[in-house]
Amino acid sequence: MRSFSFVPGYYEWHLVDESCKTLHNMVDPSECLYDEDGNDLTLEGVIALCEDDLNCADSHYSEGDDYNGILLDEDESLSQQEIVEAAKVMGQTLYDYYLSE
Repeated sequence: MRSFSFVPGYYEWHLVDESCKTLHNMVDPSECLYDEDGNDLTLEGVIALCEDDLNCADSHYSEGDDYNGILLDEDESLSQQEIVEAAKVMGQTLYDYYLSE
């Protein structure tokens, strides 16, 4: 299984693998990290947000469409297990960057 890093870009975040290939672009989610009452999401909530975004991207790829400027072919797409693992890395990174004190 590939290893992942999640790094900030210009108003977006990039999921990259160990070879520095960009596998996913996520629009900066800073405004989505709060519930309807304005409270911070939990770490689990942020991970779920990331997993939803990865699954949405995967759905686009399966239709032959890009997602936020990325179009992965079948060989590059993340497996369901990789989506779960990538979401953990993404969620922890976003939580640490925006919400932890």
